[in-house]
Amino acid sequence: MKSTYLNQKSIVEINNLYHYFGAKSLCKPILLNINLDLKPKETVILTGPSGSGKTTLLTLIGGLRSVQAGSLRFLGQELLGANQNQLVNIRRQIGYIFQGHNLLEFLTVRQNVQMSLELDKTISERTAKLMAEEMLHAVKLGSHINYYPQQLSGGQKQRVAIARALVSRPQLFLADEPTAALDGKTGRDVILLMRKLALERGAAILIVTHDRRILDSYNDRGRSTNGINYHRTIRIEDGRLYNQR
Repeated sequence: MKSTYLNQKSIVEINNLYHYFGAKSLCKPILLNINLDLKPKETVILTGPSGSGKTTLLTLIGGLRSVQAGSLRFLGQELLGANQNQLVNIRRQIGYIFQGHNLLEFLTVRQNVQMSLELDKTISERTAKLMAEEMLHAVKLGSHINYYPQQLSGGQKQRVAIARALVSRPQLFLADEPTAALDGKTGRDVILLMRKLALERGAAILIVTHDRRILDSYNDRGRSTNGINYHRTIRIEDGRLYNQR
């Protein structure tokens, strides 16, 4: 039986997307005829060898790079031809989490999370503080609100990064190698938490990973062996996208 999210409108719609690096005789194709939809409450794993185009695709979807050819729509808005102001507005609606955490060491845990709300002038400082604290409680760090990043473990830092990415209630969550620096149990807990919070908010998740603990988490009957369930796993190789499951 199909899940209800499959009948909902796509958050991301990509059709015939191409991307190139360089110019004229030095022009090199990076992405070739990419077609992909991401729907509400869907979790998609993207894998592939180094240099295959994973990060390029992630940055295009996240509005961090300009679309060159083809169509890429986020919540119905076309990114091809979008100006910098439009891309900035799109980025504000997307949550990002990366391997390096990117936490500011001179700010407390709450202040790091609250930063994500500061560009929204409709949210008061008091409300932003309360939202940051609520999200930190959601990631089981309510007792660490006034800690600094150097006082946290790797898994705790990653949970702060999740809180920062989700506090603004984005419709899309992009994660680039979120478990690479974590041990097996901590990595599993981080992914499960990420999925739980995104599902509660109706967001889509795209996770780029090389982590074999995630990629090998299904047995030969297609059942999860570690409690983490994904809707799809796709692979990119030589700039082309392939569905795996």
